[in-house]
Amino acid sequence: MRLGEEMDFRGRTYFAVAILTTSLTLILPIRAWGFDQESFYVRQPEVEKGETEFEEHGAFFSGPSSEENLSQSHEIEATYGLTDRWQIMVEGFLEQPVHESLEGTEVEAGAQYEIIKRKGDGFDLAFRAEYEAELEHDEADEIFFGPIVKYVWGRASTTFDAFFTGQVGPKTDTEGLGFQYNWQFRYQLNPRFGIGTEAFGNIEDLANAGSPNNQPHRVGPVLYINLGEEMQSSGAEREETEREQKTEALEFNVAAGVLFGLTEVTSDVTCKVDAELEF
Repeated sequence: MRLGEEMDFRGRTYFAVAILTTSLTLILPIRAWGFDQESFYVRQPEVEKGETEFEEHGAFFSGPSSEENLSQSHEIEATYGLTDRWQIMVEGFLEQPVHESLEGTEVEAGAQYEIIKRKGDGFDLAFRAEYEAELEHDEADEIFFGPIVKYVWGRASTTFDAFFTGQVGPKTDTEGLGFQYNWQFRYQLNPRFGIGTEAFGNIEDLANAGSPNNQPHRVGPVLYINLGEEMQSSGAEREETEREQKTEALEFNVAAGVLFGLTEVTSDVTCKVDAELEF
């Protein structure tokens, strides 16, 4: 990488880090509303040493139900790869109830360990655990843990997150162990574009799950776009600077989709947008 390109890359990186760090800082002192937060993105198992990621996951609700009385929600996440298997993360959440303002609800901190690292086609397996601190003093904190499984064959891949949730601290109520699933099928059309389907669901109390119609479940199509810096260069240039790009290139990925509610307690339509900055 030439000197001018390196300075330009570092300048953009520092600017992006400053903006996203400021956003996270502003979230922390905000009062919460006390609604259960659910983000609509599928966590991936891969961990890279020294890799930093800043992500924003937004959801916009149409036809909200009595259980999901929201206009929009957002999650801002920062992760860092300590080793080729260990990753740490911190997350902040915001929600906007219908006819109300956008306010923070909770923050999380945790770690992920990649148990099986895939080479080429095959399986990836990781385990993630996080502690969720509620910003509303009347709400109990929660723990969040479970496996992430991914299988890749050629241009196609499928990922399944199976997470369990449990309340901790003196403010716990009668709810038992909860379960949340995130599923993704993705097909990469070319290095820049991919298409897929994602599904999300939540059971608040496994011991008293009740009817599936009383649980939020949704599914819909998603478009994936890679706006990474390396996509703008020719094949010859990419081959010439392959090693530098692996360690220095700034990548920006976007996913946008429409999720349709499958039960009465789920909003009719949820539009999701994921933005990921990686370097």
